[in-house]
Amino acid sequence: MSHLQSLTDLLSLAQLSPDALEKVLEHDRWKTEAILEHEFKIEELRQQYLHGSMSSESGSYSQDDLSFNLVSSYSECNESQVFKVAKTKVKLGILKLCEEKYPIIEGFLLQDQRYSKIPLKDREVGVMKPLANAMIYMSCCSERLKRWPIAKDKSSILHIQKDLETKALKIESLTFLVVYDAVFSSWKYLFEGELEFNDTDIKPILEKVSLRVSLKEEVEKRSDIKTSPLFKSILGVFPYIDLIRLEQYYYSLSERFVDAAIKTLTLHFTQNRPAELDSTDQYAEWSDIYISYLPEYKVKWKNQLKELELDNWNEQIAWHKALTSLPTMSP
Repeated sequence: MSHLQSLTDLLSLAQLSPDALEKVLEHDRWKTEAILEHEFKIEELRQQYLHGSMSSESGSYSQDDLSFNLVSSYSECNESQVFKVAKTKVKLGILKLCEEKYPIIEGFLLQDQRYSKIPLKDREVGVMKPLANAMIYMSCCSERLKRWPIAKDKSSILHIQKDLETKALKIESLTFLVVYDAVFSSWKYLFEGELEFNDTDIKPILEKVSLRVSLKEEVEKRSDIKTSPLFKSILGVFPYIDLIRLEQYYYSLSERFVDAAIKTLTLHFTQNRPAELDSTDQYAEWSDIYISYLPEYKVKWKNQLKELELDNWNEQIAWHKALTSLPTMSP
């Protein structure tokens, strides 16, 4: 009930004449108007405190706020979402943006030299596109919160970040890094320079992912059998041996080093005449005569390789044991 209505009821109980009642009400009208104006001003000041950018004269939103509200949601948010993170509306807008502009992101993905190292399962559009979408969504919401730090729905940022972190755990860490870099590189084309890229809430996830990639690379580097003492030492005896092929044979033959090395050396022997045989049957094609020399060389290689394996046995065992102390990182 308004102040003016309350006063009317009170004066009616006093049984004043209509003329007298009208004079009293007219006299009290200033007070009623002053109360209403005061209450309106209090509400206006409260809104200004909550939102920060409201015009004190008109109570309307600034043009900058309205423009930002549209750009950061890809035109999905209306005036009622100003001063809010508005995650649902922003999510709808970013889904639309990705449908229209994902080829831009994909172009940067394919240009990345690391793309070929990403597992095939992660290269699917159904994996990369939702991940890119989640990063853009996170960035837009982070930028909205940066502009309106006391948005009443600011806690929603934590839920968006958690969702992105969950996606990161379901894929290879390298995939996350490559998609992040593609989103960053394509940002100015996605929003045509009208919105800043904000990775404030992506960085904590990015740091963990980057560490996982570094640890994995370190593990792979240190556990590469080609860097082991035994594989290094074979180069001193057979400098021409193909270590990559030796590695393939080594694992396919259940890590039997001597057998793998003989198979590798045999392949090389069939294609390359040893220097000491250059003057032997020099008019014959090597592919036609190598078979007659191969048994002798295999015996020679076997003795050399067994001695090599024995000489490096302790160091090779120590190298394998050291692999168990390599750093790991839990999710």
